Amino acid sequence: MSTTADTITGPPVQPTTDKRSAARLLIWCVVCLATPLLLLRESPSPEEVPVAEAGGGRRSASADSLDVRAVIEELRQAKPDYIGIGNSMMFTRLGKKPDEISALTGRKFFLITKGGTDTPAWYLTLKNVVAASGVRPKAVFLFIRDNELTTPYFGNDKESPVYLQSLRGEHEPELDSYMMKSRSESGSAMTGKVSRWLDELYSFPGWQERMSRHMMDTAMDVGGFGATKKAQRFALSARFGLDHLRGDVPADMADDLNLMTSSYKETTESSLLPEMMRVAKECGTRLLFFRVKRRPDAKTHLPEEPEAMRDYADFLKGWLAEREGIFFDETYDESIRLTDYLDGDHIRPERQEWYRDYFWKRMKGVFP
Repeated sequence: MSTTADTITGPPVQPTTDKRSAARLLIWCVVCLATPLLLLRESPSPEEVPVAEAGGGRRSASADSLDVRAVIEELRQAKPDYIGIGNSMMFTRLGKKPDEISALTGRKFFLITKGGTDTPAWYLTLKNVVAASGVRPKAVFLFIRDNELTTPYFGNDKESPVYLQSLRGEHEPELDSYMMKSRSESGSAMTGKVSRWLDELYSFPGWQERMSRHMMDTAMDVGGFGATKKAQRFALSARFGLDHLRGDVPADMADDLNLMTSSYKETTESSLLPEMMRVAKECGTRLLFFRVKRRPDAKTHLPEEPEAMRDYADFLKGWLAEREGIFFDETYDESIRLTDYLDGDHIRPERQEWYRDYFWKRMKGVFP
């Protein structure tokens, strides 16, 4: 892995001083060498190690990257009616096996999901996987939260740069322009000196990915209890899985909502959404955006949100309708209660069957 988020999102990082480079290297050494302490005390057995590939119309949500050619071939063979693109908001609601919702609905579903992804990855999936496959589903649907579809992209804390890189085509001018602009907007919120200092401290030159991988491998050799590196990585993923999180953890979108403005038209048209609509039109499919309900309050059964959120949702619905897109919002449905949630905005595994039924009852009249 030799590509970092900085290569994707902005201009090359300026070389840092020797002292700061040494300090960063020391910090990374400490972090990486401590990694095995987070693993299980006993090494995972081979049968406990999940397989990164997933068949039946869904790509693994834990895979570091997406094999675009393989997924395109799967799509061509499956010829689904509907394709879902999303993150954990989708697979914690509809489940990890699309056959389950296909059996319920009598329609063939295909899900392409990756935890932590947002608009840049969804756009590239639509363009370089769905459209490139030549498959023409009746609709491509995406699960979204609040205004994340049109909010600026603030960098590599939201998704794996390796996964995003695996989706890129040879030339991505629209994506590069969008990310460059988002980076400059996020920097403008801080003073020049502080912003430059943070960029210098937390941005790394090209060797960083390679060096960090070597240090991680060394740490796993030293403290991995003899387990293979693949097994250790899956054990780490499992340790931070949804079933290990607290049930009272709040949603992670609250801070982003404070960035909302009333310039809905401007933020929408400067996002990747217009380009997504263009790609969908060219490949003869419709886009359906399903706004999921964030974690609600136990008394009101509604999430806390800015007053502007309803106006934004109404604007987005109208904007999409003018371009033959579809918008559905479950946010204000009080039948979805706090007890249905696991952590943050994820639905409990034992409520997935109920949710699939809920989803289809509301969407069968909306899907083309």
